[in-house]
Amino acid sequence: MPKISCIMPVYNCEDTLERSAGSILNQTFSDYELILVDDCSTDGSYETMLKMAETDCRIKLFRMNQNSGAANCRNYGYSKSNGEYVMFLDADDYFFPELFEKTYLSAVEYDADVVVFGSENVYVSDEYKWNKGKTNLPERGVYKYDEMDNFQYGLCRFVPWNKLICSKLIRNNKLYFQNVPNSNDIFFSLTVTAYADKFVFIDDVLVRYYAGNSGSLTESKKKRMYYMEAFCASWKTIYYDENMCGDRKKRILNYLVKIIRDSFYNDAYTNTIINQALNTGRSDTQFWKSFMDYVQKSNTISSYLKKEIEWIIRTDYDCDVLREQRDKYIYGWFRDKYVKGEKIAIWGYGKRGRRIVDYLVKLDCFQYVYCIIDENCNKMEKGQHSAKKYADVKNDIDSVVITIANTDIVDDIKKQIDNNAEIYISENEFGYL
Repeated sequence: MPKISCIMPVYNCEDTLERSAGSILNQTFSDYELILVDDCSTDGSYETMLKMAETDCRIKLFRMNQNSGAANCRNYGYSKSNGEYVMFLDADDYFFPELFEKTYLSAVEYDADVVVFGSENVYVSDEYKWNKGKTNLPERGVYKYDEMDNFQYGLCRFVPWNKLICSKLIRNNKLYFQNVPNSNDIFFSLTVTAYADKFVFIDDVLVRYYAGNSGSLTESKKKRMYYMEAFCASWKTIYYDENMCGDRKKRILNYLVKIIRDSFYNDAYTNTIINQALNTGRSDTQFWKSFMDYVQKSNTISSYLKKEIEWIIRTDYDCDVLREQRDKYIYGWFRDKYVKGEKIAIWGYGKRGRRIVDYLVKLDCFQYVYCIIDENCNKMEKGQHSAKKYADVKNDIDSVVITIANTDIVDDIKKQIDNNAEIYISENEFGYL
């Protein structure tokens, strides 16, 4: 059994294949197999691979029956691998001679599931070629899963070519590459990160990654919507895994929300929605609803993706990342009105109203509420917060937050409020609390 299986899908990479595969064959570490999977190339790639395989017995060459895409090639290549550890590398990049040696020795020394290493990133186009710099990894290199935070997760990145991965991790958790047109490696990379128990980071540049090559299997117009499809699939896999412990699940789902939020935020076309949904600190559910509003207006989003995002909305996962923003916003909202001398009333003390009041008490901002309005105040149970009828306080209040879900009742309440008080619907203003 080889120590490392290097899996490399190939499609029309005749011009770069000798550079990439050749740099693998020149590694200082020799106990490996190089699995080349040709995706029905139409140039001379396959012939180049045949010549290489004739001169080095560590090369295993396979050819797909039909053009199937990078994901299927990688999945097929993994099914033919025998290595203790696995790397998924691209046929247009360059790999430094110490790549296998440094990553394998680190994995063995620390009994790591994943070893992440640095890269030099080069952008290539028809007219230009320039170095985009290298990735920076932490000085302290070893982390157990319960020590990982969003920063470390972010350093893992959504790519397979910067990692050495324990083969058992992939096999035991049935991890795979999504067969989607773009960004098919995101789902795999995220689930590897989610299920790994121990990570090692090596702050050495061991790969030179070339972006912009039209012949590359992984290079594409990575639109955020394809990212979202991978993020949603990752979310669903992790959320429904009953065997994953709660702390691990919470950590990775929080990270997923963060990267979805950040991806959404960086889209210049959605700044208006972001300013409404996130910069105001609204809840994660309100964020998803705002995102869905954007999705529904887009002609480029598949109905499948819409359903996936709607599913996340229904789970209403209570996420630390967005909850902190929401709490800060809501506390400030009530406090600022109080400081200005405004009197705020909460209208409705049913199930939703009680939940909102309890939330405000926990947040220590119920002190800024002037009163609760409920027309059934005489029937309220003892021990609850006292409530008043609207007629008794209508001349005193400046703002009303309506917590009632029934839209017909809300319309009737709006008609009753005749003293020019500002009207807010709790769900619209704060999301689901």
